[in-house]
Amino acid sequence: MLTIHLLGHAHISRNQQPVPVSAKAVALISYLAIEKLPQHRERLADLLWTTAEARKNLRVELARIRTAGLNLFPASRQLLYLENVTNDFELWHSRLGQDLNQAQLAEWLAMLRGFPLSGLEDLGSSTFQEWVDQQRWVISQQIEDGLSRMYWQYAQRQQTWAMRLIAARADTLGYELGDAPVLSAAVPAPAAAAAPAAVPVFPAAAELRARELHFGRGPEEEILRDLLQKSGAPQVVVMHGPPGVGKSYLADRLADQHSGLTLRVPSMRSGRLVLASLAQGLIGHCDPECSEALRRMLLAPTSLEEDLVKVAVALGKLSRPALLVFDQAHAAPADLAPLISYLLEVPADGPRLFLLLSRQRPAQAPLTRALRGRAPGMYAELEVPPLTQASVQQVLEARFPSEAASGRHSDAARLLQRSEGNPLHLLSLLDEQQGGPQGGGTHFPQAVRDIYHAEIDQWPPALMEAMGRLSAIYGPFDGQVAGAALGEALADSADTLLYTALDRQILREVEPGGALSLPDLRTLPDPDRPETLYAFASEGLRIALASRSPQLVRQDVRRRLAAVLGETAPGLAAHYARRAGLTDEAERLQRLYRAGLHRQQLPGGSGDAADAGLARPQLVAEPRRLPVPPQPPLACQGYLVTQDDRGWLDISSIGQYGHPQTLRLHLPLPVVGAGPGAQEGAEVTAELRLVWRLDVFSGGEELGPPRLPFPLRLRLVDTPLAHVLTRAPTPDYLEDGVRHTVHAGATEGHWMEHRVTLTCRAGSAPTLELSVRALDVALTLGALSWQGRDLLPLVSGVSGGQRGETQVPPSAPPSREMRAETPAPTLR
Repeated sequence: MLTIHLLGHAHISRNQQPVPVSAKAVALISYLAIEKLPQHRERLADLLWTTAEARKNLRVELARIRTAGLNLFPASRQLLYLENVTNDFELWHSRLGQDLNQAQLAEWLAMLRGFPLSGLEDLGSSTFQEWVDQQRWVISQQIEDGLSRMYWQYAQRQQTWAMRLIAARADTLGYELGDAPVLSAAVPAPAAAAAPAAVPVFPAAAELRARELHFGRGPEEEILRDLLQKSGAPQVVVMHGPPGVGKSYLADRLADQHSGLTLRVPSMRSGRLVLASLAQGLIGHCDPECSEALRRMLLAPTSLEEDLVKVAVALGKLSRPALLVFDQAHAAPADLAPLISYLLEVPADGPRLFLLLSRQRPAQAPLTRALRGRAPGMYAELEVPPLTQASVQQVLEARFPSEAASGRHSDAARLLQRSEGNPLHLLSLLDEQQGGPQGGGTHFPQAVRDIYHAEIDQWPPALMEAMGRLSAIYGPFDGQVAGAALGEALADSADTLLYTALDRQILREVEPGGALSLPDLRTLPDPDRPETLYAFASEGLRIALASRSPQLVRQDVRRRLAAVLGETAPGLAAHYARRAGLTDEAERLQRLYRAGLHRQQLPGGSGDAADAGLARPQLVAEPRRLPVPPQPPLACQGYLVTQDDRGWLDISSIGQYGHPQTLRLHLPLPVVGAGPGAQEGAEVTAELRLVWRLDVFSGGEELGPPRLPFPLRLRLVDTPLAHVLTRAPTPDYLEDGVRHTVHAGATEGHWMEHRVTLTCRAGSAPTLELSVRALDVALTLGALSWQGRDLLPLVSGVSGGQRGETQVPPSAPPSREMRAETPAPTLR
């Protein structure tokens, strides 16, 4: 049986043995196999040759094919076609939907050897090259669809071994697995796989919601309740946050808990829709005269101003507290601001709270930006922060008490890190669990993808195309990289497209790499601010865009990125080249990357703690919990930093897939005494004791990071030595003139104690720098002490006039300050 191989480098085989024919012969046979219709010799000659002797060249090639033992074309036949041949793509496609065992599935995936029709791109005329590109696109799309179908087929059966095989092959070849198919309501959901008795099976997300799964949002709920119950002037609060963060959920809980009236406005696209929604909600709750006026307004609207007065009068006569929830405020036009302002200014018999829900920051949405100046004294903003690890762990403890207590912390850390603290994402992850919280799928949840797909569908075509190309970039990028990814067709409009993406909150400017001061979590400026970098506002949005981009486009972008990053980031360029099928170039770039890493290493030392004479970390019990007022999470450099209500410091990554950024935390330490016989300013040593745990760590080594990743690094600012706490032995190395001593042996899922001796000047108050650099990380600092003095929990303020001293946590929560990065008050 003669087989034409299209899935990878194109070639011919007979009885599983390669047939030695020229590239032009392979191109001719491949064309006839795909087209499946007789083709005239003259047309084939013009397709494959661009010289005046094209017909002669075709006759010579046909003779060579016969010489190779392939009697496919009779010498006298003018119309050429193939009989009794098959191609590997048809064989591959014929097995779609079959229930393959592990060996059969591995064989099926192995048929995908690389980019379809490789080796044919530079042959023949421009017409033939266009045909090759078109067929590549068609075959690639069918492969991508086929892989997705098989992936979700095995996902419904909960056969994770098959899902891992398919996902790994798709990732290797650069294909994106599509979304889960929508099942008919008549199709029953797959039954949960049996699990050992010691490991509980997580219920589906729908069941969790039915059981009122609640993540603690105490500070936000208290703020909203206080405002709703407050007498006096009405208030308008813009509650903002990304999709799925819990804005509607908080509004629903507030509506359930208060005894007054709740009015909902589902759409703010126009003033008419707003007034109609309010009128419908008010009719049953106001006096007969107002009810009749509102009914007439709905049946026979007059001018917008007259109808606005009718709604305002009815609203003002309510004596009960009224909660007005306006959804989709980020999509509302600015000309609604006078309408909202008028409703606010009309005298009212009872308290009212106008709650506007927005996905965008108030300064970036037209309506909320306009309201800032029109409602002074009645306007405030409330950002809904990501979930904290403590709140996730409390839910797991309450809902799944049979789960081993020792594993709850790790489970909560992993769920929080994967979901980026987004409740909707986290619920979707719980819905994927098959046998406990430690399980879960490998792809972004469908519920979250749907939100982003709906948003993408509203974009102009040019913007959609540009963002689709940029979605192939991993991590932050500058204007030069963006221009390379966009290609020549979009190069002239690159600046306009970037500006539009920033304005629409598709992209964001990456904050400069400064440090955070502890305990107040204040951003310290970076003296060497780099050039402007861009990143997608959400990793989920980038994933949704990448899944919509054709595989051929992604491959083109990867080749361009490999070229533009070859000198500045050879490790990442090698990754792009590998994904684009440029094997030789990828190997060359990888050698450059490894040579750069080798130059950073210091002679001697294996990085193993025992070999270096360093004490390995000791496994210890959980440190004591010290109840303190929890602080909202702070996002910085792609990480979430939170001090929870146990007094511990939680750090987890939330950044985009790409080179890990470095988070630096600066903590002032108590003054170091001179000691017996030592003078002020002399070098002295002091011990730092750290109890911590590492629950998730991945450095993204496959992307070739230029600086070595680590879970945790300890260093006194302005000193030439840093201590790196990590898992695997690594030689000591030099970075920015600072020697990095590596302490290996960190273990995931356990509390560890490290004791590190640091050198400083007697009489000085040094600053400790805690650094994290990882693609995926979740860690917790449970105890920290300097010369025997506890530094955790962190409490803002200075005790006794001495820098860096830790206060005793107050018994009552501190008053909330109106912190704002803009003139508008921020409730926190």
